[in-house]
Amino acid sequence: NSEVQDKRGGVYGVYMDDDGNVVDYKQLLSGTTRNCSGGATPWHTYVSCEEYGSGQCYQVDPDPASEHHLLPEKTVLGGKGGNYEAVVSVLLS
Repeated sequence: NSEVQDKRGGVYGVYMDDDGNVVDYKQLLSGTTRNCSGGATPWHTYVSCEEYGSGQCYQVDPDPASEHHLLPEKTVLGGKGGNYEAVVSVLLS
């Protein structure tokens, strides 16, 4: 997450091999404001939250093989906007 103002923020992915070497680094979400935190989902995506008055939550898929990779989507979690610090996903059985 990038906690900067005026829609200059976003989310970045760091990709590593099995030995811990960085093999790629790319922006996964852009045009956001004050992305403070977020959280992983049980289906292996990441939800990034904007922490300001009109903030939203966005689901990001870091898997390069996924059809949704590099196509982040606004979630219904953000509703009409708000200060979202983080999100927690719980899978109920």
